[in-house]
Amino acid sequence: MPVQFWSGDGGVPGDFSYGTVHILAVVFLVLLSAALSVFGAKKMSETGRRKTVVTLAVLALGFEVFWRIVFLARGKEAIELYPFYPCNLAGLLVPVIALSNNKILKEMFYLFAFIGGVVTFAIPDGIFTNQYLTFPILKSILQHCAIIILPVFEYCNKTYTPKFKNFWLAICGMLVHLFNSEIMPKLFGQTGTDYIFLRSGLPFVIPGVPGWLTLTVFAIIIVIISYAVLDFKGFKALFKKS
Repeated sequence: MPVQFWSGDGGVPGDFSYGTVHILAVVFLVLLSAALSVFGAKKMSETGRRKTVVTLAVLALGFEVFWRIVFLARGKEAIELYPFYPCNLAGLLVPVIALSNNKILKEMFYLFAFIGGVVTFAIPDGIFTNQYLTFPILKSILQHCAIIILPVFEYCNKTYTPKFKNFWLAICGMLVHLFNSEIMPKLFGQTGTDYIFLRSGLPFVIPGVPGWLTLTVFAIIIVIISYAVLDFKGFKALFKKS
């Protein structure tokens, strides 16, 4: 059956994680991130780097509006377009924060968005559901590319400089995502979906231990380790004698 690009119907449905489309998407992401970051660091002026961030952010926000229009035209209910999923919320927050250039908001949301994007490409559950590239698949690819590329570009060009002493801000950002994905769906009467994957049986879930507990502890540990890597000098300062 011929694939319908906009709806995603037809084609060869199934789980095509690590198939051709998935691999090409990862290659595209890595090459574009590296090219932009290296070129920005070596060739661009400060003004040029800022213009690049603004351009990427505007394109990302424009696409967030565009895919929602497409989904509405396909008959999706408006409530389905609310960003209950963490990466959907990050898809809006990251470009807005990039435009605002607010350092505190970057500390709160950039790292978690980056980690979420990387995990999604590594464990793309429910994304690459057709052998062929369709718009729903492309939507996920571009959205997750944006929430990775913007933090990477800003970090490599020193407009996002995470400090280990501020890792608690990232944890506060995670709590915002938790509220948005767990409490907001209940307020809107959306109770049938595990939006933040607390009960989905991800690889690090321990049998017999509540998923919310293992996921929370795991996420906090990953954030702390990531901050230690990104600001090793600040991490080492904790062990210096006063």
